[in-house]
Amino acid sequence: MLPPLFASASPGTERALAEELSELGFGAVRESRAGVHFAGLPADAARACFESRLALRVLEPVAHYPCRSADELYAGARAVDWSRFVSPRHTFSVHAVGRAPGLENGMFVALRVKDAIVDVQRSRAGARSSVDREDPDLRVLARLAGGNATVYVDHGGGSLHRRGYRRAIGAAPLKETLAAAVLRYSGWRGDSPLFDPCCGAGTLLLEGALLATRTAPGLLRSAPFGFERWADHDEAARRRIAELRGVLRARVRAAPAPCAGRDRDPTALEAARDNARAAGMTLELREGELESAVAPAASGAVVANPPHGRRLAAPEDLALALAALVDRHARHDVALLVAADLRLVRTLRTPRRSIAVDDGGQPCRVWRWTAAEAAPARD
Repeated sequence: MLPPLFASASPGTERALAEELSELGFGAVRESRAGVHFAGLPADAARACFESRLALRVLEPVAHYPCRSADELYAGARAVDWSRFVSPRHTFSVHAVGRAPGLENGMFVALRVKDAIVDVQRSRAGARSSVDREDPDLRVLARLAGGNATVYVDHGGGSLHRRGYRRAIGAAPLKETLAAAVLRYSGWRGDSPLFDPCCGAGTLLLEGALLATRTAPGLLRSAPFGFERWADHDEAARRRIAELRGVLRARVRAAPAPCAGRDRDPTALEAARDNARAAGMTLELREGELESAVAPAASGAVVANPPHGRRLAAPEDLALALAALVDRHARHDVALLVAADLRLVRTLRTPRRSIAVDDGGQPCRVWRWTAAEAAPARD
């Protein structure tokens, strides 16, 4: 039986992530709260970091034990063989979530786990690692729940939504992982034209371009993953990762259909162009208003993250504009990421699906309409 792994996800995207991991060939996939359990060796965790478009983090549990006191918390963490991950020349950080009786302060929980790690190092090597909260070689997560503690190491070394291509961002940036989830929920799989009528800095379009070209998002990173900075990442491991990168690069293809966008803000469009250049992708971008936007292709998908939350001034006007947008694209599949409290107007057809998600703490929904169920477009 392969060891357990856990991929964390934005709220509402767990099912999409479970589907993705199954499609990528991982075993024992099980959807859970805030993420997906699956199984694999360290090499599988590395592949998930490269290939998953939806996972925020890929975590490996290194200890799971009853925890009813600070002493038990410390003892369980001290029993871990930390030499696999850090030597005294490496840095690390500890983050804690959850609580238990007498262990309700996350900073204290993190401190006790940190003490366990450095005490193991002192006893075995006579020296200890330094703590680096900004850019550590090893990120450790301690989670308390149900009278137990689970200690994880983070294979990605940070949130995987940071692909590396986004050099410029808009006023309310959409995380790349959530953009990928919206695309999956839209039903679009990269083999038909994609249009975003309010593209901003281009995150939805660029995630679409990565999907269409079969580009693994981890290939764009210039910074190493967390596992590449661990103590056991030796020459043999470096060769395996180089081979994996080669396999993934060999799968990249030319985009079979265009990814096109419009936005009223020329500054946002310039940011999208900069990001596209950084990603090595081609986007068709033009200036234009949402109210009059029409996809350049007669069929395909229309996917958008229209203004909501702090960016939204007049929700009634936006609802009417979206109703008209859907009506203009009855021959397209349409998916919109909207604020959860945005009301459907009478002129808007009821979406086939409405999926609750979270956009940086803002409750949202993905509304989806399919071309097959839509009324014929008006001439």
